[in-house]
Amino acid sequence: MNVFCIVGKLAKKPELTETSGGFIMANVEIAVERPFANCMGIYEYDYITVEVWRGAADRLAKEGKEGQMVSAKGRIANRQTSDEPNYAFVAERVELLE
Repeated sequence: MNVFCIVGKLAKKPELTETSGGFIMANVEIAVERPFANCMGIYEYDYITVEVWRGAADRLAKEGKEGQMVSAKGRIANRQTSDEPNYAFVAERVELLE
């Protein structure tokens, strides 16, 4: 099974781009708080970039705001173009939570 599911805050307002094939997409950076504090008692964040496509990308760019809670569920895609592995998180469902 190839599934990821994350909940976090939009690190910045999503920006749309268009592929050469005419598809709309956005690379969305989601800040996910770690479930433990560091040695100084501070909870740090992991920043995860998620690909969002077509209508979901358009809606997220129009309605999403920096700092807004969001959930994303999707699959991990292999984007290997050389000997080095390269993976992308591709959202199949995105929801604004606030």
